[in-house]
Amino acid sequence: MIITRCYFANTGIYQNGNFTHVVSNVVISNNYFGGSIGMANTFSNVTIANNVFNWNGSHAPFGAEIKNNIFVLGSVAVNNNNIHHNAASGAASLPAGNNNLNSIVFTNVFNPAFTSDDQKWRLSPTYLTFMNLVGDDGSVPGMYGGNTPYKPSGVPAIPAVYQLTAPATAIQGAPVNVTIGTRSND
Repeated sequence: MIITRCYFANTGIYQNGNFTHVVSNVVISNNYFGGSIGMANTFSNVTIANNVFNWNGSHAPFGAEIKNNIFVLGSVAVNNNNIHHNAASGAASLPAGNNNLNSIVFTNVFNPAFTSDDQKWRLSPTYLTFMNLVGDDGSVPGMYGGNTPYKPSGVPAIPAVYQLTAPATAIQGAPVNVTIGTRSND
């Protein structure tokens, strides 16, 4: 199961109830979560990487590798997790050591040039001044880092055609006047 490049505004991923199904090879990366993450101990080989968590509660996966995430709000239960290279605002949100940072003031960490719901979570070029954290692979932490960075509004950084004006009919062999509107999504 792969959950990547999603924007969960007011929700998360939470297993509710007592299930015995074994779920393995789960990757949750490069997402924004406005809700909690919770998985039972029947999950295995789980990686939770390069996400932004903005929910004021305890996330409760079991036996997962949790790395390169930013916890604007909330904390992570240890639950046999391998928790490293993360940053959190709370004083004890993450276990000490393993390149985890607690008590981060995120005021200057995110780039103020971006204000849309999904782009406001981009790190500022000077984030290392305020949050001395680099991902375990040397990349930027959070949803815009790692191997599969989040794409704002799901729009890839390629030109897009947003308007096409053409006649409904044409005479064979005659020129056709067409207007195409494009924009850059860089």
